[in-house]
Amino acid sequence: MYESKWAGIVYGRSYHLDFRLIAIPEDFTSNETNWALEYIIPTTRAASKLSLHPRWSLFKNEYYCTFGVTCMVRDLIDRERENGEKNLTKDAQGRPLYIFVGYVTKINTRKYAINFPAYKDTNLEIFQPLYQYVKNQWLVKDSGVNRKKTILTNYQKLSFTKIKPRKDSDPHLAEQLNCQDKHPSKISLWQNFAQWESKLWATAAICKKPTSLCLGSASPQHLLKSPFLNGTVANIAKFTIQDRLTDHLLESEQERAKKLTIKKNFLFPSSLEAQVKKDLQSTFQQAGQAVNFGQELVQNIMGKHDEVDLEEVKLKSVIKEQEETFGFKTKTSIQQSQPENKDWF
Repeated sequence: MYESKWAGIVYGRSYHLDFRLIAIPEDFTSNETNWALEYIIPTTRAASKLSLHPRWSLFKNEYYCTFGVTCMVRDLIDRERENGEKNLTKDAQGRPLYIFVGYVTKINTRKYAINFPAYKDTNLEIFQPLYQYVKNQWLVKDSGVNRKKTILTNYQKLSFTKIKPRKDSDPHLAEQLNCQDKHPSKISLWQNFAQWESKLWATAAICKKPTSLCLGSASPQHLLKSPFLNGTVANIAKFTIQDRLTDHLLESEQERAKKLTIKKNFLFPSSLEAQVKKDLQSTFQQAGQAVNFGQELVQNIMGKHDEVDLEEVKLKSVIKEQEETFGFKTKTSIQQSQPENKDWF
Protein backbone atom coordinates (compact mmCIF):
# COMPACT_ATOMS: atom_id res chain seq x y z
CA MET A 1 0.00 0.00 0.00
CA TYR A 2 1.28 3.44 -0.96
CA GLU A 3 2.14 5.66 2.00
CA SER A 4 2.23 9.44 1.79
CA LYS A 5 5.51 11.29 1.95
CA TRP A 6 5.81 14.55 3.84
CA ALA A 7 7.94 17.71 3.50
CA GLY A 8 8.53 20.16 6.35
CA ILE A 9 7.16 23.70 6.56
CA VAL A 10 8.22 26.21 9.24
CA TYR A 11 7.05 29.76 9.98
CA GLY A 12 8.63 31.73 12.81
CA ARG A 13 11.38 34.03 14.10
CA SER A 14 15.03 33.35 14.67
CA TYR A 15 17.41 35.13 17.04
CA HIS A 16 17.78 38.29 14.91
CA LEU A 17 15.14 38.06 12.15
CA ASP A 18 11.40 38.61 12.30
CA PHE A 19 8.63 36.22 11.25
CA ARG A 20 8.94 34.58 7.85
CA LEU A 21 8.67 31.20 6.17
CA ILE A 22 11.96 29.60 7.19
CA ALA A 23 11.32 26.31 5.35
CA ILE A 24 8.86 25.20 2.62
CA PRO A 25 8.46 22.10 0.42
CA GLU A 26 10.77 22.01 -2.58
CA ASP A 27 7.95 22.18 -5.15
CA PHE A 28 6.06 25.11 -3.58
CA THR A 29 5.52 28.08 -5.90
CA SER A 30 4.37 31.52 -4.77
CA ASN A 31 0.75 30.36 -5.09
CA GLU A 32 1.20 27.46 -2.68
CA THR A 33 3.28 29.62 -0.34
CA ASN A 34 0.58 32.30 -0.13
CA TRP A 35 -2.10 29.63 0.30
CA ALA A 36 -0.27 28.16 3.29
CA LEU A 37 0.38 31.56 4.89
CA GLU A 38 -3.32 32.43 4.78
CA TYR A 39 -3.94 29.58 7.21
CA ILE A 40 -0.73 29.70 9.24
CA ILE A 41 -0.81 33.37 10.27
CA PRO A 42 -4.31 33.26 11.92
CA THR A 43 -3.12 30.41 14.17
CA THR A 44 -0.51 32.75 15.70
CA ARG A 45 -3.06 35.27 17.02
CA ALA A 46 -3.28 35.72 20.81
CA ALA A 47 0.16 34.14 21.20
CA SER A 48 0.13 34.83 24.95
CA LYS A 49 -2.40 32.00 25.32
CA LEU A 50 -0.27 29.43 23.51
CA SER A 51 1.69 28.34 26.58
CA LEU A 52 0.84 24.69 27.27
CA HIS A 53 -2.09 25.06 24.80
CA PRO A 54 -0.69 24.35 21.31
CA ARG A 55 -3.03 24.86 18.35
CA TRP A 56 -3.14 22.04 15.88
CA SER A 57 -4.32 22.86 12.37
CA LEU A 58 -5.05 21.02 9.16
CA PHE A 59 -5.81 22.49 5.74
CA LYS A 60 -5.96 20.98 2.28
CA ASN A 61 -6.96 21.86 -1.26
CA GLU A 62 -7.12 19.75 -4.41
CA TYR A 63 -3.34 19.25 -4.54
CA TYR A 64 -1.81 19.49 -1.05
CA CYS A 65 -2.64 18.60 2.53
CA THR A 66 -0.87 20.36 5.41
CA PHE A 67 -0.98 19.69 9.12
CA GLY A 68 0.98 21.41 11.87
CA VAL A 69 1.03 22.97 15.28
CA THR A 70 1.46 26.53 16.53
CA CYS A 71 3.13 26.61 19.94
CA MET A 72 5.72 28.19 22.20
CA VAL A 73 9.23 27.11 21.26
CA ARG A 74 9.98 26.21 24.88
CA ASP A 75 7.14 23.65 24.72
CA LEU A 76 8.42 22.30 21.41
CA ILE A 77 12.03 21.69 22.44
CA ASP A 78 11.49 20.99 26.12
CA ARG A 79 13.91 18.06 26.12
CA GLU A 80 16.65 20.11 24.50
CA ARG A 81 16.24 22.86 27.12
CA GLU A 82 17.49 20.36 29.68
CA ASN A 83 20.73 20.10 27.66
CA GLY A 84 21.50 23.79 28.07
CA GLU A 85 19.94 25.20 24.87
CA LYS A 86 17.72 27.74 26.66
CA ASN A 87 18.84 30.53 24.36
CA LEU A 88 16.93 28.91 21.47
CA THR A 89 13.60 29.90 23.04
CA LYS A 90 14.07 33.70 22.96
CA ASP A 91 15.08 36.26 20.36
CA ALA A 92 17.72 39.03 20.59
CA GLN A 93 15.29 41.25 22.55
CA GLY A 94 14.62 38.49 25.07
CA ARG A 95 11.08 37.84 23.83
CA PRO A 96 9.77 34.27 24.14
CA LEU A 97 9.51 32.68 20.71
CA TYR A 98 6.46 30.96 19.26
CA ILE A 99 6.34 29.10 15.96
CA PHE A 100 4.33 27.12 13.42
CA VAL A 101 5.87 23.79 12.42
CA GLY A 102 4.21 21.28 10.15
CA TYR A 103 4.30 18.86 7.25
CA VAL A 104 2.91 18.91 3.71
CA THR A 105 1.96 15.99 1.47
CA LYS A 106 0.72 15.80 -2.10
CA ILE A 107 -2.87 14.71 -2.58
CA ASN A 108 -3.02 11.47 -4.57
CA THR A 109 -5.89 9.88 -6.49
CA ARG A 110 -7.49 8.81 -3.20
CA LYS A 111 -7.92 12.51 -2.30
CA TYR A 112 -6.56 12.00 1.20
CA ALA A 113 -3.39 10.78 2.92
CA ILE A 114 -3.30 7.05 3.63
CA ASN A 115 -1.10 7.52 6.69
CA PHE A 116 -2.11 10.53 8.75
CA PRO A 117 -0.80 11.40 12.24
CA ALA A 118 -3.14 11.07 15.19
CA TYR A 119 -3.97 14.12 17.29
CA LYS A 120 -1.91 14.16 20.50
CA ASP A 121 -2.70 17.57 22.03
CA THR A 122 0.43 18.60 23.97
CA ASN A 123 2.62 15.75 22.73
CA LEU A 124 4.68 17.51 20.04
CA GLU A 125 7.37 14.92 19.52
CA ILE A 126 6.62 14.53 15.83
CA PHE A 127 7.35 18.23 15.23
CA GLN A 128 10.59 18.53 17.20
CA PRO A 129 12.93 17.67 14.27
CA LEU A 130 11.58 20.63 12.32
CA TYR A 131 13.20 23.12 14.69
CA GLN A 132 16.52 22.17 13.15
CA TYR A 133 15.66 24.49 10.25
CA VAL A 134 15.46 27.41 12.69
CA LYS A 135 18.81 26.43 14.20
CA ASN A 136 20.35 26.52 10.72
CA GLN A 137 19.43 30.20 10.43
CA TRP A 138 19.55 31.08 14.11
CA LEU A 139 22.27 33.74 13.95
CA VAL A 140 21.54 35.14 10.47
CA LYS A 141 21.24 38.93 10.67
CA ASP A 142 19.14 41.37 8.69
CA SER A 143 22.25 42.50 6.84
CA GLY A 144 23.35 38.94 6.11
CA VAL A 145 23.52 37.40 2.64
CA ASN A 146 21.06 34.63 3.53
CA ARG A 147 18.54 36.82 5.39
CA LYS A 148 15.77 36.16 2.81
CA LYS A 149 16.80 32.65 1.88
CA THR A 150 14.13 30.00 2.46
CA ILE A 151 15.19 26.40 3.07
CA LEU A 152 13.63 23.91 0.62
CA THR A 153 12.57 20.62 2.16
CA ASN A 154 12.12 17.29 0.37
CA TYR A 155 9.36 14.70 0.71
CA GLN A 156 10.09 11.61 2.76
CA LYS A 157 8.35 9.00 4.89
CA LEU A 158 7.59 9.84 8.49
CA SER A 159 7.23 7.61 11.50
CA PHE A 160 4.30 8.50 13.73
CA THR A 161 1.15 7.11 15.30
CA LYS A 162 -1.47 6.96 12.57
CA ILE A 163 -5.17 7.62 12.86
CA LYS A 164 -7.57 4.70 12.56
CA PRO A 165 -10.32 6.01 10.27
CA ARG A 166 -13.08 3.60 11.29
CA LYS A 167 -12.36 3.97 15.00
CA ASP A 168 -11.23 7.59 15.37
CA SER A 169 -13.56 9.37 12.92
CA ASP A 170 -17.24 10.11 13.53
CA PRO A 171 -19.99 9.86 10.85
CA HIS A 172 -22.11 12.44 12.70
CA LEU A 173 -19.22 14.91 12.70
CA ALA A 174 -18.64 14.16 9.02
CA GLU A 175 -22.12 15.56 8.30
CA GLN A 176 -21.39 18.70 10.35
CA LEU A 177 -17.89 19.17 8.94
CA ASN A 178 -17.79 22.14 6.57
CA CYS A 179 -16.01 21.85 3.20
CA GLN A 180 -15.01 24.33 0.51
CA ASP A 181 -17.83 23.25 -1.82
CA LYS A 182 -20.39 23.12 1.00
CA HIS A 183 -20.53 26.50 2.78
CA PRO A 184 -17.34 28.42 1.86
CA SER A 185 -18.55 31.64 3.53
CA LYS A 186 -19.35 29.97 6.88
CA ILE A 187 -17.45 28.23 9.67
CA SER A 188 -18.50 25.35 11.93
CA LEU A 189 -17.45 25.79 15.56
CA TRP A 190 -17.29 23.27 18.43
CA GLN A 191 -16.19 23.52 22.05
CA ASN A 192 -12.56 22.51 22.46
CA PHE A 193 -13.19 19.32 24.40
CA ALA A 194 -10.55 16.64 23.90
CA GLN A 195 -13.19 14.13 22.84
CA TRP A 196 -14.36 16.41 20.04
CA GLU A 197 -10.93 17.46 18.89
CA SER A 198 -9.56 13.95 18.45
CA LYS A 199 -12.56 12.85 16.40
CA LEU A 200 -12.68 16.09 14.42
CA TRP A 201 -9.02 15.67 13.54
CA ALA A 202 -9.54 12.15 12.19
CA THR A 203 -12.78 13.09 10.39
CA ALA A 204 -11.16 16.05 8.61
CA ALA A 205 -8.07 13.98 7.77
CA ILE A 206 -10.02 11.40 5.76
CA CYS A 207 -12.35 13.95 4.12
CA LYS A 208 -11.91 13.73 0.34
CA LYS A 209 -12.90 17.35 -0.25
CA PRO A 210 -10.88 20.54 0.38
CA THR A 211 -11.43 21.54 3.99
CA SER A 212 -9.63 23.09 6.98
CA LEU A 213 -9.60 22.78 10.76
CA CYS A 214 -8.03 24.74 13.63
CA LEU A 215 -8.13 23.26 17.13
CA GLY A 216 -7.90 25.37 20.29
CA SER A 217 -8.33 28.92 19.00
CA ALA A 218 -8.37 31.61 21.69
CA SER A 219 -11.52 33.31 20.38
CA PRO A 220 -14.25 32.76 17.75
CA GLN A 221 -13.36 36.14 16.24
CA HIS A 222 -9.86 34.92 15.40
CA LEU A 223 -11.36 32.13 13.32
CA LEU A 224 -14.14 34.25 11.79
CA LYS A 225 -11.44 36.48 10.30
CA SER A 226 -9.55 33.52 8.83
CA PRO A 227 -10.10 31.12 5.90
CA PHE A 228 -10.69 28.18 8.26
CA LEU A 229 -13.96 26.32 7.67
CA ASN A 230 -13.99 24.42 10.99
CA GLY A 231 -12.57 24.99 14.46
CA THR A 232 -12.82 24.59 18.21
CA VAL A 233 -12.87 27.40 20.78
CA ALA A 234 -13.31 27.56 24.53
CA ASN A 235 -15.99 30.20 25.02
CA ILE A 236 -18.97 28.81 23.11
CA ALA A 237 -21.84 26.87 24.68
CA LYS A 238 -22.57 24.45 21.85
CA PHE A 239 -21.97 23.63 18.21
CA THR A 240 -22.73 26.59 15.99
CA ILE A 241 -22.37 27.73 12.38
CA GLN A 242 -21.38 31.35 11.81
CA ASP A 243 -20.57 33.60 8.87
CA ARG A 244 -16.88 34.11 8.20
CA LEU A 245 -15.71 37.72 8.03
CA THR A 246 -13.93 37.87 4.69
CA ASP A 247 -12.03 40.98 3.59
CA HIS A 248 -14.99 42.00 1.42
CA LEU A 249 -17.46 41.62 4.28
CA LEU A 250 -15.17 43.46 6.69
CA GLU A 251 -14.86 46.35 4.25
CA SER A 252 -18.65 46.45 3.78
CA GLU A 253 -19.18 46.58 7.55
CA GLN A 254 -16.70 49.42 7.89
CA GLU A 255 -18.43 51.35 5.10
CA ARG A 256 -21.85 50.84 6.70
CA ALA A 257 -20.52 52.02 10.05
CA LYS A 258 -18.99 55.10 8.43
CA LYS A 259 -22.24 55.98 6.64
CA LEU A 260 -24.23 55.50 9.86
CA THR A 261 -21.88 57.86 11.71
CA ILE A 262 -22.22 60.52 9.00
CA LYS A 263 -25.99 60.16 9.06
CA LYS A 264 -26.09 60.64 12.83
CA ASN A 265 -23.86 63.72 12.65
CA PHE A 266 -26.16 65.39 10.10
CA LEU A 267 -29.49 64.24 11.52
CA PHE A 268 -32.15 67.02 11.65
CA PRO A 269 -34.78 67.34 14.40
CA SER A 270 -38.00 65.57 13.41
CA SER A 271 -40.03 68.83 13.27
CA LEU A 272 -37.48 70.55 11.03
CA GLU A 273 -37.17 67.48 8.83
CA ALA A 274 -40.97 67.41 8.36
CA GLN A 275 -41.04 71.10 7.40
CA VAL A 276 -38.18 70.62 4.90
CA LYS A 277 -40.00 67.71 3.29
CA LYS A 278 -43.19 69.79 3.06
CA ASP A 279 -41.36 72.76 1.46
CA LEU A 280 -39.61 70.47 -1.03
CA GLN A 281 -42.90 68.88 -2.00
CA SER A 282 -44.47 72.31 -2.58
CA THR A 283 -41.46 73.40 -4.66
CA PHE A 284 -41.67 70.29 -6.83
CA GLN A 285 -45.40 70.93 -7.43
CA GLN A 286 -44.80 74.56 -8.46
CA ALA A 287 -41.96 73.51 -10.72
CA GLY A 288 -44.23 70.96 -12.39
CA GLN A 289 -46.92 73.59 -12.98
CA ALA A 290 -44.34 75.97 -14.50
CA VAL A 291 -43.16 73.28 -16.89
CA ASN A 292 -46.72 72.50 -18.00
CA PHE A 293 -47.46 76.23 -18.53
CA GLY A 294 -44.29 76.62 -20.61
CA GLN A 295 -45.18 73.65 -22.78
CA GLU A 296 -48.70 75.05 -23.39
CA LEU A 297 -47.24 78.46 -24.33
CA VAL A 298 -44.83 76.94 -26.84
CA GLN A 299 -47.60 74.85 -28.36
CA ASN A 300 -49.83 77.96 -28.76
CA ILE A 301 -47.06 79.92 -30.45
CA MET A 302 -46.13 77.08 -32.78
CA GLY A 303 -49.77 76.55 -33.60
CA LYS A 304 -50.15 80.19 -34.80
CA HIS A 305 -46.86 80.27 -36.74
CA ASP A 306 -48.56 80.31 -40.15
CA GLU A 307 -50.66 83.37 -39.22
CA VAL A 308 -47.71 85.59 -38.25
CA ASP A 309 -47.02 88.60 -40.55
CA LEU A 310 -43.40 88.25 -41.74
CA GLU A 311 -43.05 92.01 -42.27
CA GLU A 312 -44.13 92.58 -38.69
CA VAL A 313 -41.55 90.06 -37.42
CA LYS A 314 -38.80 91.76 -39.50
CA LEU A 315 -39.74 95.22 -38.13
CA LYS A 316 -39.64 93.91 -34.54
CA SER A 317 -36.19 92.41 -35.20
CA VAL A 318 -34.83 95.77 -36.44
CA ILE A 319 -36.24 97.61 -33.43
CA LYS A 320 -34.73 95.03 -31.08
CA GLU A 321 -31.33 95.39 -32.76
CA GLN A 322 -31.39 99.16 -32.35
CA GLU A 323 -32.29 98.81 -28.69
CA GLU A 324 -29.40 96.42 -28.07
CA THR A 325 -26.83 98.70 -29.88
CA PHE A 326 -28.15 101.89 -28.30
CA GLY A 327 -28.66 103.46 -31.79
CA PHE A 328 -25.00 103.08 -32.89
CA LYS A 329 -24.12 101.30 -36.11
CA THR A 330 -22.13 98.13 -35.92
CA LYS A 331 -19.65 96.76 -38.42
CA THR A 332 -21.02 94.41 -41.01
CA SER A 333 -20.03 90.81 -41.00
CA ILE A 334 -17.85 91.40 -44.10
CA GLN A 335 -15.88 94.14 -42.37
CA GLN A 336 -15.42 92.05 -39.30
CA SER A 337 -14.13 89.14 -41.30
CA GLN A 338 -11.36 91.12 -43.05
CA PRO A 339 -7.96 90.12 -41.62
CA GLU A 340 -5.76 92.74 -40.00
CA ASN A 341 -2.23 93.29 -41.31
CA LYS A 342 -0.38 92.17 -38.22
CA ASP A 343 2.70 90.06 -37.97
CA TRP A 344 2.23 87.82 -34.88
CA PHE A 345 5.67 86.30 -35.15
